[in-house]
Amino acid sequence: MRDVCSLLALANERAVLEKANYGVRFAPDKNAYWLMLDGQEDPSRSRIRGRWSQTRWLPSSFALSGAETTAAFYPDGTAAPVEIEFTAHGRRRILKVDPLTARASFDERA
Repeated sequence: MRDVCSLLALANERAVLEKANYGVRFAPDKNAYWLMLDGQEDPSRSRIRGRWSQTRWLPSSFALSGAETTAAFYPDGTAAPVEIEFTAHGRRRILKVDPLTARASFDERA
């Protein structure tokens, strides 16, 4: 889960430094996530290039729940509130992004 939090922090940093909306897209059907420029109508055009654009895969013991969603980060250092559910080894973990601080945290639930 450290990799997920690191990519979310990078999206926030890039949004502030580059004065552009960034996001991390989560695709439960693929059990994957990736960094993208946010706000593009065509998702294929919003993928960024280079090292950070790689699709990242969750370990096979983890599963994402729900619909495809994006954790969005804005140039003013804020974020859209988002909750994403992960399941691993029979435990639920909820990823939350605080809209004021843009920090990600995990809540564990049995």
